[in-house]
Amino acid sequence: SNPAAPPAFRSYYERHIGAARINGGKAALAEFAAEVRQAEAQYGVPASMIVAIWGKETFYGRIKGDFDLARSLAT
Repeated sequence: SNPAAPPAFRSYYERHIGAARINGGKAALAEFAAEVRQAEAQYGVPASMIVAIWGKETFYGRIKGDFDLARSLAT
């Protein structure tokens, strides 16, 4: 085992992505198509990437967190 080698993608995928997040992403992309396309046009970030990040970070708004967002961003 090489400690400098990156971890295998498959294990990351199985722990952090999975079918529920992918299906949620498809639904979110369909539901918020106009909003993410507008953001894509304005900022140049592909709509699919916006939805993917949203899904990873908040599970499409389901995970709200229990921290002070402004303070976290300030640090």
